[in-house]
Amino acid sequence: MKEKNINNGIKNKGVFLVIFVAVIALNIFLNSADVLALVNTGENELEFSANVDLINLNIENSCGGLKPLAYGTLKTKEIIINISPKDCELLKFDKWDYLKVGNLTPYTKPGDPQLPMKTYIIKLPKNSEISDISVVSGDYMEILNKLDIIPTPEPREWTAKSSITNSNLNSTAIYSINKEIYNSNSYFPKKIIAYDVGDDNENTYLLVRFYPLQYMPQEKKAVLITNAKIEISYQTQDEQLSLSTSSMTSTAAVIITPVVLETQANALAAFHNDTGTSTTVVTTQYIMDNYDSAPDPDYEGYKDSYLPGRNNITNYNYTLAMRIVSYLKQNNNFKFVILFGNAKQVPPSYYIYDEKLTCGYCGWEECSIDYYNSWVPTDYFYASPDYDLIPNYEIGRIPVNNTGEAEHFVQKIKDWNSTVNWSWFKNAAVAGGRPFLDTLCGSGDYDELFAGEMSSTDIINKGYLSGMNITKFFRSDGKFNKKNMKEVLSGGYGMLYEDGHGYVDGWALEGELNGEYLTTSDVMGLIQNPKVPIVVSVVCLTGAFDTNLVDAGYDSSFAEAVLNSNAGGIAYITGSRTTYGAPTPYLKNGYVLQSMKERYMSEMASNIFKTYHRGGDSLGNLTKSAIFEYVTDNDFSDDSYNRRTLFEFVLLGDPALKIPVQQPGNYTKKPKLSVVNSQGNRDSYFAYGNMPTYSSGSSVTVTCQADSPTVKMKLIVVDEWFNETLNVQEVNVINGNATYTFTVNDTHLYLVRCIDNNSKEGWLYVNQPFATFTDSYSDKGQNLDYSWVDSKYDYLNITIGVNVKKAGEYVISGKLCDKFYCVSAYSMENLTTLGVQTV
Repeated sequence: MKEKNINNGIKNKGVFLVIFVAVIALNIFLNSADVLALVNTGENELEFSANVDLINLNIENSCGGLKPLAYGTLKTKEIIINISPKDCELLKFDKWDYLKVGNLTPYTKPGDPQLPMKTYIIKLPKNSEISDISVVSGDYMEILNKLDIIPTPEPREWTAKSSITNSNLNSTAIYSINKEIYNSNSYFPKKIIAYDVGDDNENTYLLVRFYPLQYMPQEKKAVLITNAKIEISYQTQDEQLSLSTSSMTSTAAVIITPVVLETQANALAAFHNDTGTSTTVVTTQYIMDNYDSAPDPDYEGYKDSYLPGRNNITNYNYTLAMRIVSYLKQNNNFKFVILFGNAKQVPPSYYIYDEKLTCGYCGWEECSIDYYNSWVPTDYFYASPDYDLIPNYEIGRIPVNNTGEAEHFVQKIKDWNSTVNWSWFKNAAVAGGRPFLDTLCGSGDYDELFAGEMSSTDIINKGYLSGMNITKFFRSDGKFNKKNMKEVLSGGYGMLYEDGHGYVDGWALEGELNGEYLTTSDVMGLIQNPKVPIVVSVVCLTGAFDTNLVDAGYDSSFAEAVLNSNAGGIAYITGSRTTYGAPTPYLKNGYVLQSMKERYMSEMASNIFKTYHRGGDSLGNLTKSAIFEYVTDNDFSDDSYNRRTLFEFVLLGDPALKIPVQQPGNYTKKPKLSVVNSQGNRDSYFAYGNMPTYSSGSSVTVTCQADSPTVKMKLIVVDEWFNETLNVQEVNVINGNATYTFTVNDTHLYLVRCIDNNSKEGWLYVNQPFATFTDSYSDKGQNLDYSWVDSKYDYLNITIGVNVKKAGEYVISGKLCDKFYCVSAYSMENLTTLGVQTV
């Protein structure tokens, strides 16, 4: 390695060294206790120049950019933007910086500088055409601080049992670098605005994306656009022309089904008609006989016969799929579209090709294409038959295979509808644990965030389940296990959010030392009960609805079993292949302030509950609104993970099924925690921000501000792999505060959680450093092929300086990662001498 840019950073059990050709994570353990890496101290104050006219900013023209407004008979709208420097906050993560701008969230793809974006939604008359979008005036301020803007991390996979890629090898996110951007002397993203435009069945939506920060990586320079005026010119079609392009109908829902299931589809239609939703049935044979094929989607996928692994998809009726798209485009006044049949009978609207690699279970094998996960079945182009990002329909699939399953599910819907009421539907369950805890591969990853529990808690803290009776099935309480998940799916709950790992045939749970698995056979064996939940899950692969087309080794997916079970669930909302996501929180003196952004499927799942909280009243409304929110908040121009999430997101269930509207509950603020006697602070190695430090034997006093009369204080030893919860104690709240005290022992990292009576939680991390890394670092390539035939080193030997504060046996482990996979190594060191030394 002759050229490298070393970053002394922070990583659980050690140091996180970033090399701009590879990523090396070095970890140190002492009897399950952690080591602090070098702390990057400094003031987080931002300094700004005076305002400068935006015309002086040399930004490439994009989406209108800075150019004169086009005049004429066109109609116009304008957007006025004002951002104050006071809205900005500089967050530190080791040597890296993140510039927080108000409540804006980051949008960039993995490897790119992590910058915020704001999307403005302009609703226009149906079939409007955009002529021009221009920034016509504005100002900016130069940020005088030198900034190393952190790259967007690689997402995490929510999969189990299958081979894994480098993104699953590290509980602290891997930051791969887009070298082209980070070596550039040009501003990124080189544009002030961009836009997407799309139609539903009523309006045209213009999504104007505004990028307030422009960053020049090589100069470590950034500017903040403080005000801007955006002008939009557009024209509308003649009203009569617009109406003539569609076949007007008063039918609210259409059921698309094969002839063999037409009788059962008619029974479902009769149920909807009786409950106020006008519904018609159309057979696939009718569509095949009466409609031409729609054009191919403009996305790499099934239309491209040269792509590897395409022949693994068998019996896919692509012609029928394109004719269903054509039917839905021409008959565009439905609200709901119900696909009634399996993927062989009613084919997916398309297969997207999104190449993914597999590198063996622990990433130790040579990587190869994962054909199953690279081919993603999607029904999205039925929801949006004009192929834009705005869904036209509320769509769902009922993946029944035969008349028996079809009759069973129609009766299940009827029974559910006749019994559903708020008295039991208000029972909500959330479940999760530490999905990225590595107990098998030797990486030493601890999932300090308890990612499954954090994402679940985030939904509660945002108030999305307000007024509901919330039951948590968390690993830290010993409840994220097979027994409890079977009980939830047995009935009595209205909604279930499950945040963990899985595979096509089941959920990987975290009871019995992480060895439990809830399978399709378990779910199919449940006793009949109509009071079953809407299941929302980020779990990988469980939503595969194409088991009739692609052989994954199972006759049925877990989601299909949930629907076909006598209990299970009334709907399953998830992804059809491997899903991605994970929280990225920010710590201030150890307190978890917020998640910077729930990305990908984690974000989509959160949107489901946000929509329900805002008044969602049908299954299709939940999913369509969640999609619209996701499209609004994310940039689809260059992020394949965003496109994948959109296309694989699926509702398995009846979109027209009405659900009880959420009833209001008592509002409480999220509990706020702080320490009163910190001995110092250090940068966090697993999240943005910092946390307090204490030496062994010290007493830690934590104060929790809460609205409820009592709180539960939970003390977790993060260093432990199992039985990590040390203490749970109920504490009275006096004058708005509860006080909790504990003693730091031979443990490196503690997590204190304060839980109020509405299940909202505040989290606080406390750290005890046992050793620190010094500035001393060197590496040397070792070649075993002395003839240098391949011109490559065989090993990388690393020497690192450490300052040992407590003698003991340490494990120093590391990973060497490139874009595609990681290799791991470790060594045992008995460090009995205190002070500075090299290993």
